[in-house]
Amino acid sequence: MRVWARATDAAQAQPVGIWRFDEGVGTAAGDSSDHGHDATVTGGATWVAGHNDWDIGSLGFNGTDTEASATSVLNTDQSFSVTAWANLSSTAKSATVVGQDGPRTSAFQLGFDKDCGCWAFGMPAADADGATRVIAAAPAAAATGTWTHLAGVYDAVNDSATLYVNGDPVTTVAVPATQWKSTGPLTIGRGRTNGAAANWFAGGIDDVRVYQGIETDTAISEDYLS
Repeated sequence: MRVWARATDAAQAQPVGIWRFDEGVGTAAGDSSDHGHDATVTGGATWVAGHNDWDIGSLGFNGTDTEASATSVLNTDQSFSVTAWANLSSTAKSATVVGQDGPRTSAFQLGFDKDCGCWAFGMPAADADGATRVIAAAPAAAATGTWTHLAGVYDAVNDSATLYVNGDPVTTVAVPATQWKSTGPLTIGRGRTNGAAANWFAGGIDDVRVYQGIETDTAISEDYLS
């Protein structure tokens, strides 16, 4: 059964960062949203083929020390949406596709959760070590070696977080009424836990998009199909 997410302020959803990873060389990934949030590629991430036949390229991450990061992009105490293509190569540990740093932890992490063996969208209640995390977890195990489209939507009006997998909303969970605002960089390929970089991603990541506001179910489905 298809579970539809709410889209209370969908009209206000605006792209604030889009990284297509089509450069093919170098240590910079341009932001094609025209907001100037170009990402810096570090740790020797590799430029590899894109997620489909007509996509030029993507970034390959080693699961140890590779990432791409941009200056603080999202107001995480307001509604936001994050989408990305991910090709997971290992389920040995939890791995973040996209997050945004606070001093102690990520304000959100979209990626693979080893505890459930599934894709998940998690949000901690506070920027503190061991803070309670609300997790929208997929009901099915995550596949390795294949490209999967992920999206996480935080609805600050209805206090909910929704995870989408391959265009479909699969889980919606309630979150605390007040979320905290992170001021650190947006991170691609890793998260942050206990004040340190963590949850390094192993595999490919492509076409990361972040929006301030709520992307509708239709828009996310179209993004998956495009």
